[in-house]
Amino acid sequence: MTATLAQKIGVLVAMWAFLSMYFSCFHWTLRINHPILIIGGTGEQGYSAIKYLHEHGLRNLRTISRNSSSLAAVRIQDEFGVDVVEGDYGSKYLLRQVMKGCSAVLVVTFSEFERPKREELIGEILMDAAAENGVWHVSLSSGDKTGIEWLDIKHHLENYLFQHHGGSFASSSAIRSGFFFDNLFFKGGEQRFMFSEEEPQPESKSARKYQLKLFSGFPSDFSVPMHAASDVGTIAAAHMTSFLYTGVPWKHEIVRVVGDYISGSEMCKVVEQHFSKKKLATLSCSYTHLSAADIKDMIAGVKGERIAGIFEHALRLQWWRQSNGGNGNDIQPKRVQEEKGGIIGRYPFLVSIQSFKTWFEDKSFIWFPTLT
Repeated sequence: MTATLAQKIGVLVAMWAFLSMYFSCFHWTLRINHPILIIGGTGEQGYSAIKYLHEHGLRNLRTISRNSSSLAAVRIQDEFGVDVVEGDYGSKYLLRQVMKGCSAVLVVTFSEFERPKREELIGEILMDAAAENGVWHVSLSSGDKTGIEWLDIKHHLENYLFQHHGGSFASSSAIRSGFFFDNLFFKGGEQRFMFSEEEPQPESKSARKYQLKLFSGFPSDFSVPMHAASDVGTIAAAHMTSFLYTGVPWKHEIVRVVGDYISGSEMCKVVEQHFSKKKLATLSCSYTHLSAADIKDMIAGVKGERIAGIFEHALRLQWWRQSNGGNGNDIQPKRVQEEKGGIIGRYPFLVSIQSFKTWFEDKSFIWFPTLT
């Protein structure tokens, strides 16, 4: 009788173990097969998130674009099979349709100089829609608290995610960005550097000579924390990937992205060293500090005033040097690493951040093909 009871208990334990494993695998399969929505999928952050997710086997990907026939939209469709839905991500009706069944969402918002409150409104609409549709994980492209009202909208949205929607999502994270390497070269499709070739001497057989001029509102010897815009999307995608594959949630996780503490003069040294190895040509790089007045003269209207204000405020306060990475809000970061070339994370999915050197080496093939 005792043996029979023991056998029955053994069978029940084995069945429980099997069912637990079965349902665990079932839920895991459900998580990784659901669609993932990437807001801003045609930009640098969104593209890098899509690329990372696709490389890690998460290929049911969606994004929203105002023009599904644009070069950027066609690129992600061709390269990764992304479902590009045409429309405005401020439309609640569209978001309800697009987010239906999604397991994860990356929220990227865009600063609007003329209408800064629109960014705040759209960010809140996106997170409300994710909560209404039962999305499991949300990653937000956020930023430090700077003290500049319109620039702090991203930080406000971080608080909205963690406080207003504190219990809405099983897993959530905020990726705090700073100054982008990218913005020294291009912004909104506009070239921000000057590049020219020096006139060769008649019958000269020496290597061709080029000049690259960079401009910024920081003095040439002033080091600031910078990183590639694409790193934000990569880290957000890493958070999604780790949660969807392991089921271990990110609980109000905050990562502050820093690729390099670097000054303009140091950037020029990196650029010159990079091209000196090519031996196809020589390149000299110079860096010019633009005053607030210079910036306002170059960029008309509210946009110029606000961009100039960022540099004035940054030079005066240097908010990133404050305690806790300059956060200054009620939610303290769990893990912040402000060292060159890496981030802290719990999973091998988290990849290294690019330094300016590795980022420029990659981009130079696109921008300066004749020299590389």
